[in-house]
Amino acid sequence: MNIEWAKTFLEIVKYGSINLAAEAMFLSQSTISTRLSLLEEELGYRLLLRSKGLRSITLTNEGQAFLPMAAHLVRIQKEAVSISKRPEISLRICAIDSFNRSFLNHFYQKLFSLNPKARFSISTHHSEEIYTRLEEHKIDLGFPSIELNRKNIDVKPLFRQRLYVAHQCASPSGLKSIHPSALNPQKEIFLHQEASFIQWHNYWWESGMQIKIDSFSLLSDFLSMDGYWAIVPYATICALPSLDTIQIYELTEAPPDRICYLLERKDKKLAEHYPFVCQILEELLNDTQFMKTYDFTAV
Repeated sequence: MNIEWAKTFLEIVKYGSINLAAEAMFLSQSTISTRLSLLEEELGYRLLLRSKGLRSITLTNEGQAFLPMAAHLVRIQKEAVSISKRPEISLRICAIDSFNRSFLNHFYQKLFSLNPKARFSISTHHSEEIYTRLEEHKIDLGFPSIELNRKNIDVKPLFRQRLYVAHQCASPSGLKSIHPSALNPQKEIFLHQEASFIQWHNYWWESGMQIKIDSFSLLSDFLSMDGYWAIVPYATICALPSLDTIQIYELTEAPPDRICYLLERKDKKLAEHYPFVCQILEELLNDTQFMKTYDFTAV
């Protein structure tokens, strides 16, 4: 289908007449009429009711149904053309390990697919280190899980995640419930550094030896040991290579949600310098199906 025919149809509908559409497009009325006729011929049905004496257009039932399709075709064409015109993006991004492996992994893939010129330098650090690296101008954007007050940094919450218990099991069976008191602290694999979580954690387990790790890559290995468990977000569990043998429990006395924050330097705002990146972040946060699948809740 000739995209110009679809554009012409949309202009006719927009201005309410063939004459006005011709003036707006700086084309003759005969050219507009010819394009419309060719489009109707290819589709196999009439889009407009045309007769002498009518001063404005009237859409047929088929024309009404085709209208959103025409708009979609034109939009796709514009997006395809804009790929070569998108600016080169060079970003230094730092995030905690679990965010890099879940939400941001989808963000990176989407940005690359829509902008092949994008270049990233991606690193993984603890939350406090991310603040420091941004202050020292070593990164452009940061995604920590804690909120700190730093003079030259703007902090914006993006989404929150509920926390679940993950436990290796030969035959997992859906989501189950468990009380913290039923968990053996000596079998815990501990990954968190958020103060709110630590306070909750210390309330339930004042003593006991747990394995403390700072890397997602170690989680799967330790979970394979008999009886060991970890409290992690659902998206982290989904990324485990042994997902099909992981039993997931919902805590009846739940810890505070984990929150992902976006860090920007006040002198280099994302929307001002990287509007395309900001747009993709917003699209992910507004993608209801994606957010629901991985148990993300936009803040």
